[in-house]
Amino acid sequence: MFTSLPMRRVSLLVVREQAAAAALTLAKLGVFEPQIEDSVSQDLPDTPAREYRELVQRGLTWQQKILEHYDLDENLPTEVSNPPELERIRAIDAELSLIWQACSGRDEQFRRIREQTRHLRHLSASLDTFSTLDIDLAVLHRQHHFLDLRVGTLPPGNRERLSDALSLAGYRLTVFQRSEDYLNILLLGPLEHADQIRPALASAGWQALPVPEELRGHPGQVRRDLAEQLQRLEAEQQQIEQQRVQDRERLRPHLAEISHTLGLARPYASLADALRGRGGLAMVSGWVPRDEVAGLQRQLGERLKQAVFLQSRPPLPEERNQVPSAIRHPRWLQPFLTLVQNYGVPRYGEFDPTLLFALSYVAMFGMMFGDVGHGLVITAAAPLLYRRMPRIMPFIVLCGLSSALFGWLYGSIFGYEHIITPLWQSPLSDPILMLQVAMLAGIGFILLATLISIRNNLIEGDLRSALLEGNGMAGLAMYLSLLWLAWRTIEQQAAWPAATLLCISLATLMGYNAWKNRAAPLGERLLILLVEAFETVMNYVSGTLSYLRLAAFSLNHVALAIAVFTLANMLETTGYIVTVILGNVFILVLEGAIVMIQALRLQYYEGFSRFYRGDGREFQPLRLDHHTS
Repeated sequence: MFTSLPMRRVSLLVVREQAAAAALTLAKLGVFEPQIEDSVSQDLPDTPAREYRELVQRGLTWQQKILEHYDLDENLPTEVSNPPELERIRAIDAELSLIWQACSGRDEQFRRIREQTRHLRHLSASLDTFSTLDIDLAVLHRQHHFLDLRVGTLPPGNRERLSDALSLAGYRLTVFQRSEDYLNILLLGPLEHADQIRPALASAGWQALPVPEELRGHPGQVRRDLAEQLQRLEAEQQQIEQQRVQDRERLRPHLAEISHTLGLARPYASLADALRGRGGLAMVSGWVPRDEVAGLQRQLGERLKQAVFLQSRPPLPEERNQVPSAIRHPRWLQPFLTLVQNYGVPRYGEFDPTLLFALSYVAMFGMMFGDVGHGLVITAAAPLLYRRMPRIMPFIVLCGLSSALFGWLYGSIFGYEHIITPLWQSPLSDPILMLQVAMLAGIGFILLATLISIRNNLIEGDLRSALLEGNGMAGLAMYLSLLWLAWRTIEQQAAWPAATLLCISLATLMGYNAWKNRAAPLGERLLILLVEAFETVMNYVSGTLSYLRLAAFSLNHVALAIAVFTLANMLETTGYIVTVILGNVFILVLEGAIVMIQALRLQYYEGFSRFYRGDGREFQPLRLDHHTS
């Protein structure tokens, strides 16, 4: 649980004709992650699955589009049978091509109908503007020899003034539609005066109304024609949809069979880059958890009738960065694993901090937000989030229970400290003790993080860093000597032993840094030594002081409750109850969110940064539902 599963490098050699069956068996077991080996490309130049993959990829693309067209779900294989041959994949490719041509043609018809329907409805909306005109709308499009005919809009207040001005030029204004903001006007007059009236129209706020070219004829007849066209389009769409439904029912079994076949073909297609061959043999290499190797060999032997050779070995030191991390945790740890992997995936062999993170985070949250009532409310709220976020429920429950437990230690329930007897004490009763407990917790966490860092370096064979780095033995000795020196000074005892150890550890750190930067000029090297030594010391000191926020937020929680009750005591009974309820809601929402963030900050910046690289990659084995890319 504290590290990824031990892995083995597996090389699988099979007869080429059995490669697809081997891939299907590997996918069924779900314990093999292939890895491309460029080093074998010269000895094994063939890529047996390359054409197979191209056909499967194209088939999967067409299949997805066809299933979306028919509103069908993908039917993945439910049992492992024989993988499809290349000829079968070619036949499926041809079939799906024809089916997709029919689907794309139908989609084009649907698109054309939608566009025409949208256009006709737009024309119908435009026709509403001219529906009260008792004329043939075609006359609005014609060029007249002696007549100037226009339609437009005009602010209501300008009608009389414009009518008087245009009457002098022989024009007549007719209002055919009105609203509070504008008037729709039909303007009729002699064409010879068209240029003379433009200034008057512009000053009156005249806006021309464009008449769509398709609107020709009497408005009533045009509306009937548009309605008939819409009905025809609707009938055509219904007919096409009916044909789509019929084709869906006719093709459903066949598409399910194709989907099943392509699902069986995916594993072999996924191995196209990793699978190499020569003559009648094919080979693929990858990573398998150590405990699964024997079962994998047995299953392959049974499936392929012993026509397989499997070789397994531990990872070489130079391969550690290539090995994936196979991490298994119980379900209740999954939300904490997500938060850990937001920081990074552990390297192979690196300490997996998920369990430590879960326990320490929950404890930190409870210490900063200790209240029985608030904790039980958080716990009770967890089932309400189950439907939307089922994976986060254990996280909320554990934080709520931790808050309730620390609330019992503090004797606090919804801010009241006289209802239950504390198992320990209220934070405000002895703030100095709370600060001391928080600092001890921080010291313990930093010591543990440094020990984990030393362990990680030893696992990776980096003895120098394990001994001499700031997060190694030298840094640990320096931190312990600082703590010892501080304690001896406080107790007014002789501090020279601690000061001596501190000087030795600092000299070790500086000497190692001098060796690392031996190529730099002397002045630059001295500056680097001083800066890095100061940074190492301050990293430990500031990290320790950061944990004082555990006490600070526990005190703040009590102080907020006191502020709520102080305000409530100034009011009558109803006001008191409302204030207490709203105050507790405020504390739950605002301070609860802040405490969650602060606990996460302590984990990431004061914990993970000391030992956790998080630059690994997750184990992603070949599976039956694995889509080729």
